[in-house]
Amino acid sequence: MYTTNLALETLYNMLTARKLIPRVPYGEIGLFSMALAGYLHFYRTPGVVDSFSDSVLSTIFGTDEVVDAPPTPKSSAITRLFAYLPQSAQNLIIRVLKFRYLQIKHKQCTHNWSCLLNIAEKFVRCFGIGYGINAALKIPSAARLLLNGKNPLMKWLFTRENCSSGAFIAGISVLHQGMSCLLRHMRGASDPRVDGLISGGVAGLAMYFYRSSMVALYCFIRLADLLIKKLASQGKIPTIKHAYVYMYAFSTAILFHAGVWEPHNIRPAYWRFMLNLTGQQFKLVNRRLVEKIFDIESANLYPNFWPSYDPRYTSITSEAVLKDVSRFK
Repeated sequence: MYTTNLALETLYNMLTARKLIPRVPYGEIGLFSMALAGYLHFYRTPGVVDSFSDSVLSTIFGTDEVVDAPPTPKSSAITRLFAYLPQSAQNLIIRVLKFRYLQIKHKQCTHNWSCLLNIAEKFVRCFGIGYGINAALKIPSAARLLLNGKNPLMKWLFTRENCSSGAFIAGISVLHQGMSCLLRHMRGASDPRVDGLISGGVAGLAMYFYRSSMVALYCFIRLADLLIKKLASQGKIPTIKHAYVYMYAFSTAILFHAGVWEPHNIRPAYWRFMLNLTGQQFKLVNRRLVEKIFDIESANLYPNFWPSYDPRYTSITSEAVLKDVSRFK
């Protein structure tokens, strides 16, 4: 799945570089919104989404909106924390919670608290999840700074990227729950699957806080995989034996083709992986000569590189050959 993700992104970059298709502004947000709309449409029906996706979605969105899901307990991390607050703080919170607009809840809403309180609880919880995940991913780099005698606290915990990650996860959950409740209040009824489609599409706009083509494309591919499996199980499309092997081979072919001819269209992190995998051999391709012969952009990453040729085996020993490449065509 990851290799297919990289191959599709590379193929898109190759096509846009040739101006065969336009580059869509904020395209990753639209793609993520479509993927999330489809996922939440299926998520509202138990047993349709695979176990891994189900666990991820239930962590972010909860099970309030899932059809026939068991009721969620009222106890949560926030309510347990409430018991440790000073009595004066508890009294103030209780007084605030009695405010009329904080008690509004539609009769078909399945969450325990009022709509606004439920949204606030999801925001706090999911912001912490997103912030913590991004901070955890930076532990190796923080450890290296610590070993070098530097203080990694500011570069590890208090970063804008951590806040963006928290806002992204919290925004998904809040927009989904808020739109679900709003649809019930506006229509006076609930249609879980349609509501999931609409609220999922709106929730995808939260990617504005953490724009990532990798995440958007991965979610879209996972949704396509879910749809294909569902249609195949219903006998509506044929099952292709070893389909994952063929897909992996096709994806690898695209990546290695781009690695030779146009590495600037590959995601930088994966290009570094390919260099390490081949012992830096991918760098040794004479892409300046390739550009002259095939009239393509190939040497963007290494515009000044010229290999050290052995004159015993080739006459192309100098960059002067670039002045006349007609004999190679």
